[in-house]
Amino acid sequence: YRYINVSENANVSISCVAPQSTINIVHAFFGVPNVNVCNCAVSLCTKMDVTFNITSYCNTVGNPCTFSAQTTFLGDTCHFVVKTFNITYYCS
Repeated sequence: YRYINVSENANVSISCVAPQSTINIVHAFFGVPNVNVCNCAVSLCTKMDVTFNITSYCNTVGNPCTFSAQTTFLGDTCHFVVKTFNITYYCS
């Protein structure tokens, strides 16, 4: 497995090289890692599962799959607090 962990607004590039050139997303999360820093309901502050969103996007754009870990792309789980993005994937 390959792992990427970045802060909000960072550029993310996921790629696989032949002969294993298919990107397989295991899981992807975006949000606030510590609910104590966010003044909202706990369910809205925790990390958001964005696996489906990222899988759909990468299936559309292909390999490499490049995007920015921004709230405009992934959603905003807690306004005015910096989020983190992490993803686990493998190549096949």
